[in-house]
Amino acid sequence: MRFNFFIKPKLSIILVAYKMSREIPRTLKTLSSNYQKNIKQQDYEIILVENNSDDLLDSESLKKQYPNLRYFLNTKNPFSPAYALNYGLKKSKGKHIAFCIDGARMFSPRIIDGILKTAQLYKNYIIATHAFHLGVEVQNIAVLKGYNQAIEDELLQSVDWERNGYFLFDISVFASSSKDGWFSHIAESNCIAMPRKTAFKLKGYSEEFITLGGGYTNMDFYKRAQSLDEHQLVYLLGEGTFHQVHGGVATNLPDPPFDQYLKEYKQIRGERFVPTELPESIAYIGTMTPSNKKHILSQY
Repeated sequence: MRFNFFIKPKLSIILVAYKMSREIPRTLKTLSSNYQKNIKQQDYEIILVENNSDDLLDSESLKKQYPNLRYFLNTKNPFSPAYALNYGLKKSKGKHIAFCIDGARMFSPRIIDGILKTAQLYKNYIIATHAFHLGVEVQNIAVLKGYNQAIEDELLQSVDWERNGYFLFDISVFASSSKDGWFSHIAESNCIAMPRKTAFKLKGYSEEFITLGGGYTNMDFYKRAQSLDEHQLVYLLGEGTFHQVHGGVATNLPDPPFDQYLKEYKQIRGERFVPTELPESIAYIGTMTPSNKKHILSQY
């Protein structure tokens, strides 16, 4: 089906990539209309902003495979995910925006459906999704024990995730940001969605964060979003993103530079970073599947 870019999509999904020639094809497959449930290709666009490197994606091939994909190469500020996300926001056309700072994360099958259903229920909302790491333990620990891309490739081949994306829950664990489970506060999210007007009200991501990987720019954006008045915080129940191992600074190093991140945050915001507390009101939208059972039982 040919995508009509003259029709404004309901949703723009903004992805950032950097040296992800292995991971991005899987990410895009999980965002395709053949994989995502209850949506049409015309409902959304995928904006992929790739930070310049010596390992670039075959963008022309990807655009042929995914007609609703728009690709942009960032050469102006090739090390900043904040700049790339803001660039994607400026290029977007959707009435609603989903920010995904780490393009190496695969998606469960009803994330787009959940965002669009939320948009019908609430005029002002902030969506956060739970995060998972592929493997039997969080990847910061797993890489110390030999977990690598080859092992992960075999792990993904062990389940038919292309037919049923919920099988990804069978081969993953909660990330540290979601470690307390489905019904606890999400400390950080890799898929944060909101109305377009809200994204511009927040002025996008802060490009003052310049430490490797963007430092706490995603945490800062998420915190500022939750502080907005008259916005309902929504968690997509039974959905999540799944991190592929790729050498990420915060997810795949045994000793992430969190001290640098905290120092930079204090320099920018003038105060020590403190995550938001559990809100008084969280709305849950979604359904639980048999594959979610493992992660429910792990909490008790």
